[in-house]
Amino acid sequence: MIHEDLMFALIEFIKSVDTARKMYMEKNDLALLPSGFASQEGLVLKHGNAMPVSDFRVHRGPMKKCFMNAQKLMTHNRSLPSRGRRVMKVFRYCEGYAIKDGLPFPVLHAWCIDEDGAVVDPTWQPTKRQVDKGLAPRVGYFGIVFKDEYVWNRQLVTERYTSLIDDYPTFPLLTERGLLKKVTLEYR
Repeated sequence: MIHEDLMFALIEFIKSVDTARKMYMEKNDLALLPSGFASQEGLVLKHGNAMPVSDFRVHRGPMKKCFMNAQKLMTHNRSLPSRGRRVMKVFRYCEGYAIKDGLPFPVLHAWCIDEDGAVVDPTWQPTKRQVDKGLAPRVGYFGIVFKDEYVWNRQLVTERYTSLIDDYPTFPLLTERGLLKKVTLEYR
């Protein structure tokens, strides 16, 4: 399910931050980055997609560790317990911007999608109790799907779980022309 009001707020936020960065660059006579973007928000806005949320549940990882949680879930594609039985799931790693009830504004976030293109979030996933009581927060996701090989390579190069979009200090997706096409998958 995609909550249209959250998605509207999410996309408007991304647009406004990208516009502000472009204005700053123009005012200061700065050129666009080699990728042709002024910001990571612009990159996500052009190449990202709104993604519905799956009802499939996985073990929830620590809060504020979304890049690690999602990369571990993608890396450990395997047979998982689900409602008393085991199912084989393949997850793809995604990054972009997300918002949920209770947050004052969208944040850079990481999650996975399943074979149907639906979000499985190992960080913000509601607890069983929240779901059973109808208290699960509404969430919205807008992002890019990455190839497994690129995620694994960045883990080896950086020796840590890090954002691929906000990959300080080199920002390869923003500074290397043509890299984005090589390392991402088309959504759906």
